[in-house]
Amino acid sequence: MNSAFYVDKAGNINTARILGLRRLDINDPQWRRAMEAITDSIQVSGSKEYLRVYTREPGGEYRQVALDVAAL
Repeated sequence: MNSAFYVDKAGNINTARILGLRRLDINDPQWRRAMEAITDSIQVSGSKEYLRVYTREPGGEYRQVALDVAAL
């Protein structure tokens, strides 16, 4: 649990480790409030869905087909 707060050489914490604390089942009211605060602090800054299309070449290799959906 303490390893969640270790910092790297640049002084940054590992976000995945902090979020992993939410998986711990600790029945303490203060802990629950802290985990709710972590959950409430999560903000999605953006997401992107994409689709990749491939064609199979005669030799059996796959080649990606470039699709510019924005141009349609």
